[in-house]
Amino acid sequence: MEIALLPLDLARWDQAPAADLCLAPVFSDVRPLRGVAGLVDWRLNGHLSDRLREERFTGERGERLLLPTRRLPWKAVLALGLGSTRDFDDSRFGEALDIAFSVGKGLGASTMAAGLPGRDTGKVDPERAATLLQKAAHERDHVTALTLLDSAAALKIMGELLGLSTAARARAAAKSAAGA
Repeated sequence: MEIALLPLDLARWDQAPAADLCLAPVFSDVRPLRGVAGLVDWRLNGHLSDRLREERFTGERGERLLLPTRRLPWKAVLALGLGSTRDFDDSRFGEALDIAFSVGKGLGASTMAAGLPGRDTGKVDPERAATLLQKAAHERDHVTALTLLDSAAALKIMGELLGLSTAARARAAAKSAAGA
């Protein structure tokens, strides 16, 4: 699986290569939305917030909402409920990624972008996120490319821990910036 890094920056997202699916984790007790979910909601004119307000999606553990999109580089966004922040732990992180990868496989998504669960609230630090991602991504051969969405500082740490060389990180950043 090829891993790329893309900061939480809508201007950079606009230049990113197209992909099949984007994971936007959502806690049931965090409002307003943060991280990837917050930026996705902003770009989709509050569509995710509308679903939350209407209680058609609440962010409860394992809950899924698939949103088609034209204003993002991904064909669809998977809003995935993580439940309460106080109950979130490493096993919930892995469970969320398992669900996301399974949904992606069911949709035929070979390229994905992801905000890693718990990163937007600081429940999982970048070092732990990289370690848990390696476990969850093992043997996910249907995914050929995964773009991690996070702050630039966190992406630097995760990139180093995931074994992306400085040159590979630079190529990934240039590729994202060029829209190639």
